[in-house]
Amino acid sequence: MFSAATPEESDDIPVSSYENDNKHILLLTGKQKKNSSLTMNYKKLVPSLLFTLLLLNNLFTVVHMKPVPTGSVVVTGGDSKMTAAAASPLFFENVAAAAKARIKPDELESPKHMDAVKLEKDGRLNRDYRKEVFLGNHEEIELGTEVEQKLKLRDIFHRVDYSKDGLISMAELEEWIEQKVQEHFDETNDENEKIFKALDPDNDGFITWHEFFVQFLVAKGHQQDESEKHAADYETIDMGEKEKDMLIKNKFRWSEADEDPQDNKLNIQEFKNFRHPEQSDSMLRHMVNDILSNLDRDRDGVLTESEFIALPPGEAEGQSDWLQQEKVWQEERRKEFQNVIDVDKDGKVTKEELKNYVDPKNPGHAKMEVVNLMELADANKDQHLSLEEVMNNQDLFMGSKMVNAGRNFHDEF
Repeated sequence: MFSAATPEESDDIPVSSYENDNKHILLLTGKQKKNSSLTMNYKKLVPSLLFTLLLLNNLFTVVHMKPVPTGSVVVTGGDSKMTAAAASPLFFENVAAAAKARIKPDELESPKHMDAVKLEKDGRLNRDYRKEVFLGNHEEIELGTEVEQKLKLRDIFHRVDYSKDGLISMAELEEWIEQKVQEHFDETNDENEKIFKALDPDNDGFITWHEFFVQFLVAKGHQQDESEKHAADYETIDMGEKEKDMLIKNKFRWSEADEDPQDNKLNIQEFKNFRHPEQSDSMLRHMVNDILSNLDRDRDGVLTESEFIALPPGEAEGQSDWLQQEKVWQEERRKEFQNVIDVDKDGKVTKEELKNYVDPKNPGHAKMEVVNLMELADANKDQHLSLEEVMNNQDLFMGSKMVNAGRNFHDEF
């Protein structure tokens, strides 16, 4: 267990760890050739070996179930310093817990789909938005039989009816939607905390890019030892183009989430921003820029209606079975652009308008969704929803087969 310094063209030129950790982007894109030899940092070798002895000491303790006092040994050398407490049984418990909770590849990535966000990262409308803000975890409900779904919808009606007068008012519906959105946030926080702890076995409150890089490779099926070596020399593993692209995207997003001080490591809040940019104001702006880059065809920094409703290249070719569905898809986007996104009705959507539309914390979203649901389901126009009105519009609240089929089609691209 020793530290290997990244070799530079001259040993006399100091290079920060931040610069060292960022070199992989140049290496992955072939813009820099790197010597494969490793330069040992002898100042860190002695304390590293001593630390190994401390680890063995604690392993002996765990295996034989006898306390072996570590005393107050302090190991110093170069710029490193650690106490024997760092090698305590608690350290091994954290490592064991991390090994047991092996991180899955998709848990390291920023989720492709973001619950309770109206627009996907690639600029598509979130077709499950209504279900997410009304039903919550709708996937479990959709797995049930038709009878079970009806019973669940009936149960939700009575839960939304806080006043127990047999009707859902606009205020009650708005409060319920806000509650469901908050539940998505809470789930994100719990998930983030679990993944962060698994990536931070020493419990120092930070995940370095090097640690993330190693776990990224392990999650992709590479061995731990070769992953650690590759994270140091970038030559051990022959990464595929898809892995390289994912890693480069992760690195850029990592740098965006690494706020002051920019030290190439993330605390738990920064790590959540890394995985869920929709919940951070600064990261949300980066996400809006990405959406614009996908949709803004003339690169003028704003979106026109024609740009927003345009089909992604290639989707309209050779897909005759889906032409009718594509027309519905375009009409949906046209209405969303005109009625919701383009606030000042000037025919153009600015970055700020797009950010307000995408932001799941925007209080206007709940109000707008209440208005939409009332317009579609309130048959007698009394500004309340009865149980009968809700049950007569099950597809509206639960999602129709047509909508799900359309989503499945777009997920293929």
